[in-house]
Amino acid sequence: MNKILKVLVGLMLVTSLAYNQIGYVNMKHTQTSFNQSQTALSESQAELEETTSKLSALESELILTGSNVDKLTNEVNSLKKSVKKAKEVSLSRGNLEQSRSMTVQATAYTHTGNATATGVMPKVGHIAVDPSIIPLGSIVWVEGFGSLKATDTGGLINGKIIDIFMNSEQECIEFGRQKLNIKIFK
Repeated sequence: MNKILKVLVGLMLVTSLAYNQIGYVNMKHTQTSFNQSQTALSESQAELEETTSKLSALESELILTGSNVDKLTNEVNSLKKSVKKAKEVSLSRGNLEQSRSMTVQATAYTHTGNATATGVMPKVGHIAVDPSIIPLGSIVWVEGFGSLKATDTGGLINGKIIDIFMNSEQECIEFGRQKLNIKIFK
């Protein structure tokens, strides 16, 4: 019986050592997994910091670009106004012979697919007129539009009425009917 007890105690000792060894292996495996997770987390954090830095730089660049676009747009609009005023001054100083000034009713028209009365396709900068009031081919300064060319007539354009060409039907609707001052040049 003593022998059996010694064998049993020996088996218990071996079993205990085996469990300790398994625990040690599991602990080593867990430690390795933990270390790998820590490494992956560190790499992800570094990647996040780099991406955040790039995003911040791009946002700064976008703000600068946006303000440059606004600045350039303002400069272009200012130059357009200057050119428009220069044209008006040039016309009003008699570079062309002024025949008369008047107030007219102004309407607007857009693309119809047909050529004008002078044979050209209508475009921005053209107006339709009553040729007994404004001769075709005349340059007409129109309040708010600058210098336009009389290239067309229209069935409803009789007397002191002009029809200003615009790019879209919506622009025509928004313009409606207005009383404007004009100067006619030969």
